[in-house]
Amino acid sequence: MEENKSVGRRPAGARARAFRRWLAANGMDKRAGELLKEKGGELAVGLGLGAVTFLFARSSPAFGAYPFGTAFFCALGESAPFGFLGLLTASLFAGSSALQLFLIACGLLLSRLLIFRRFGEEGKRFSLFCEPVGFKVSCALGAAFLASLYRYAFSGFLMYDLFGMLFETGLSPLLTYLFSAAFVSEKRIGKERAVMLLLVAFTFALRSFSLFGFSFACLFAMLTGMVFAVREGELKGGLYALLCGLAANPLYSPVLALAAAVCGLLRRMGSAVSATLSCLAAVFGGLYVGGIDSLTAFAPDMLCAAILYLPLAQSGVIDRLLQGSAKERARRETPLSVLVGRSEKRSAREKTEALSRSVSELADIFSNLAQKAKKPTLSDIYGICESEFDRTCRSCGMQSLCWEKDQSRTYELVRSMAESLEQKGFADDRDLPDYIRTRCLNLPRLVENVNEAMAAMLENRLKGNGAEVAAMDYRAMARLLLESLSDTKEETLPDRELSEKLTVKMREIALPAKSVHAFGGRKKQIVAGDVELSRVTQSVGSIRRAFEQVCGFPLTDPTFDLGQETVSMTLSAARRFEAEFAMAGGKKQGESLNGDLLCRFENREDYAYFLLSDGMGSGREAAMTSRICGVFLEKMLSAGNGKALSLDMLNDFLRARGEECSATVDLLEIDLLQGKASFVKSGSACSYVIRGDKLFRIASRSMPVGIAKESNAEEIAFELCDGDRILLMSDGVSTPCEENGWLGTALSGKGEEDAESLCETLLSYAREKTDRGDDMTVGIVTVREKRGEKKEE
Repeated sequence: MEENKSVGRRPAGARARAFRRWLAANGMDKRAGELLKEKGGELAVGLGLGAVTFLFARSSPAFGAYPFGTAFFCALGESAPFGFLGLLTASLFAGSSALQLFLIACGLLLSRLLIFRRFGEEGKRFSLFCEPVGFKVSCALGAAFLASLYRYAFSGFLMYDLFGMLFETGLSPLLTYLFSAAFVSEKRIGKERAVMLLLVAFTFALRSFSLFGFSFACLFAMLTGMVFAVREGELKGGLYALLCGLAANPLYSPVLALAAAVCGLLRRMGSAVSATLSCLAAVFGGLYVGGIDSLTAFAPDMLCAAILYLPLAQSGVIDRLLQGSAKERARRETPLSVLVGRSEKRSAREKTEALSRSVSELADIFSNLAQKAKKPTLSDIYGICESEFDRTCRSCGMQSLCWEKDQSRTYELVRSMAESLEQKGFADDRDLPDYIRTRCLNLPRLVENVNEAMAAMLENRLKGNGAEVAAMDYRAMARLLLESLSDTKEETLPDRELSEKLTVKMREIALPAKSVHAFGGRKKQIVAGDVELSRVTQSVGSIRRAFEQVCGFPLTDPTFDLGQETVSMTLSAARRFEAEFAMAGGKKQGESLNGDLLCRFENREDYAYFLLSDGMGSGREAAMTSRICGVFLEKMLSAGNGKALSLDMLNDFLRARGEECSATVDLLEIDLLQGKASFVKSGSACSYVIRGDKLFRIASRSMPVGIAKESNAEEIAFELCDGDRILLMSDGVSTPCEENGWLGTALSGKGEEDAESLCETLLSYAREKTDRGDDMTVGIVTVREKRGEKKEE
């Protein structure tokens, strides 16, 4: 019989193996593992919340009231069943209040279930234990009132219990409302405040627990401060430590705040160093506050907190507890960070555009105010006329006749002269009545005095008109903002086609990186993310050359940036061209300074600039004006501002000086990345490009800056070739060149001559061929294409 029963049965081990194979074949083994891990995490969190509820239910802040447990259970969401278990467990240790706490726990659970059954299921307004905050507050209010009323009635109606009843009834619903933000609030600030309050309450609940003399409350307060100081910064960490310290031991709360701040300040030095120095700060601070007794009452807690912090920080347990599981971070935080980044960029762009519009409107307002301020009002003109009549008539023998007997007609005369001034801009005795022209012997002098006073007023207003200057400044600021925004857009523009090609090349050379992206317009940036630096076997030169084959332009050697968890590699477009510069010049005979300025400068965007400015006239004033132009344009262009805007601002600046101040501007811009050049000329002499045995002339018919309200500078762009020489000359050299046509003769056979010698040769030719006395300046820019491989490091 026994043998028959065993026929057809598999051993238990074989059935288990077959079941596992079936799970693997259907792909359910991994899903089961993930599900088990997820449910295990939820169970651990729930048990932790149940333990917190247990501690809160046994903590009384004053008058025998227990508001923390009730408030925390009502504030819980889907984990409310674990909180119920915490309340039931606390009732077992509540002594005479065990029945009261048991009934309160059951009543609260039943109330929340009934609320869901009545309001949640019908309209599907909320899920189980996820009621609106108002329902939770109402439950807490009712439970606190019944519990405190029970104590008040069965204790003999003592005043102490009456105060406890009022305290618990008022505090429980308030705490429920504040605690709820930690579980349901979408606002970051509200959630942070709720978490801070929960930590303070939890610290207070730990005050009654100690082990071998170690205070759990002080230990937890120190550990909390260190964690948040490293994660959120020393100020926030110090605040957390201070508040938790007040709940644990108010005497040492400032010491806890100081220790947390030290940990935050030194977090970049590593967890071991920051924890050690933070512990030392706490120990010495405790000695200062509590004396020698702190070595036994406070210092051991700090040492224990530092020891616990080290493994928790180095293993990443703290980050996982604060951030949640990896799956939740991938599901929740990554999309949010992308959306926040896009929102910040969009917000910055909108703010910049709005600010630019506002500044531009302010410019128009100031400009209108400036025009109005230039023209005196009728009241101002009447005051001028009245003042001049009084000054002229004071010594006249006809004063009593005009200003006493015939007073009304005299005032009418002053008014008519003021109106004539307003309309015509000057006073004329022919516009006055016949009787005054025949009677007044001082009339010509009076009219002359009125016109002079009117002219003086206009001159003062024009010179002191700061509104027009402000209008120009605001208008230029608006353009600066818009140009900056445009440049930012170009710098962050992704190049998807190039990124795909670089990804293929990255796989070909087996570069251990997860992604590679190219972005930017003229100045390309290439960034490879999540590079495994320990597996990189290629040299920086080989990586650069491989990417250059794809890009078609030179790149800089890659640089590696070490972040907290990942390593990124960056390459940028490198300069294809270099520009050499030589110059020669001489001042006008009899003058101490050369009124010309020739200078070179570059900016971070790989543009090289060569500026020749000739101040109108010669000597000190011309030199001052040309140097102002040089300094102004160098500062503006070196900062990355556009050429047109910089010249407009220079023009406004020179005009605002209130004196005759103008200069020519001959600005050469060379793009060292792409090999392009452009001349911007404003009243400057002609320039030349020497390419092999050919000579190209570049000229314009524009005005110098500082003369007209609007700059009319002209821009001429052209492509560069290897070996090009660009010749810049001031009018002291260019004018005799144009008149005598000697430049070709001077340059013949000089193709191989170095630039400095050639400048001196051209300057000597100019002095020989002209008798004009003027400042002379010559500059030569030689453009060469870079060649040769970089040395590998």
